[in-house]
Amino acid sequence: MKQSPASTWVHQFLLLPATVFPVLLMLACWTSFTNPPPIDFFSFWTGAQLVLAGNAAQAYQSQMSGFGLLMPLAYPPPFLLLIAPFGLISFGSAFAVWSIATGGLYLAATGSPRRAALACPPAAANALVGQNGFLTTAILLIGLRQLTQHPWLVGAIFGLMVIKPQLAMLLPLALVAGGHWKALIGAAASASCLIALAFFVFGFGAYQGFADVLLRYSSLLQDGRWPWNELASSYALVRWSGAGHGVALSVHIGIASIAALIVWTAWRNDWACKVPVFAAATLLISPYLFTYDAVLLAAPLAWLTMRKPGWAMVVWCLALVPLLRNVGYPGPNAIPLAVIAALVAMILPDRDGATAGTASDPV
Repeated sequence: MKQSPASTWVHQFLLLPATVFPVLLMLACWTSFTNPPPIDFFSFWTGAQLVLAGNAAQAYQSQMSGFGLLMPLAYPPPFLLLIAPFGLISFGSAFAVWSIATGGLYLAATGSPRRAALACPPAAANALVGQNGFLTTAILLIGLRQLTQHPWLVGAIFGLMVIKPQLAMLLPLALVAGGHWKALIGAAASASCLIALAFFVFGFGAYQGFADVLLRYSSLLQDGRWPWNELASSYALVRWSGAGHGVALSVHIGIASIAALIVWTAWRNDWACKVPVFAAATLLISPYLFTYDAVLLAAPLAWLTMRKPGWAMVVWCLALVPLLRNVGYPGPNAIPLAVIAALVAMILPDRDGATAGTASDPV
């Protein structure tokens, strides 16, 4: 697809952040060796060590560390199967291997233009703390891009999202709308096998611990345990404005319902942009969402860079806002606004009158 002058300009503009963000990852890896910080990956690494010591259930309890009290792991027991090997090596080595491996999968999954994937602001947020946003984005995008060619294999890949089910809630809807029954059955079988394997390896205690953590985190979310501009959901955005739990949840459900309807329409009618539409809408479903989860914005950002560069800049700037918290920014987390802008941009016809159903999709 031939780029317009505006698209070329945006593509060149993204060169700077596309260069800076990987440098931040290298600095984070270096810091993990020289002066390990209290980042999210430390909980993963500690959980891995507990698994290797035969105490998997303790990963779902608060742990004392050199950084103080660590929050319990917030991921289902199948996630412990994934992170267990990292407990065999030092924290610095584990962080570097995890970041490089998941970051490589992320770049392989995002496709062209990869500059948009490297420049996606939430990718920097994920890289700095060693979270799993690269991995979950890779799982979803690899599966969605290979859906028609290898439906059973894609289903098995989708089953891996059992490690973070809040980002997979729209997946059955999209697969049913598109008539991808083999992938749906494969995903259900894969997820069931992983759940059963984790139960066999870790026992009932791990699942009981995870159930307790779900209740605890739900209470912490409602009570405002995290600063509202640290969370990246529309629920958190409304709470930041001063509204109470009931109002915020009602607004969130309304926005999530519209997002689900857009995904159903896109996949039912086989829109060319159905993959980036799915990626964006997914970020409007769960009230419990952080900036690092929004790595999925790489898909709509890439699509908009090629098709609607003006909108791409709007989405990029809004997605950059949460990173300013590191320099004292007290305002709201703009990720929900970036996601909504991306969805609106993909739905609206372009200047040539092409609609969402006819535009070429590079993702």
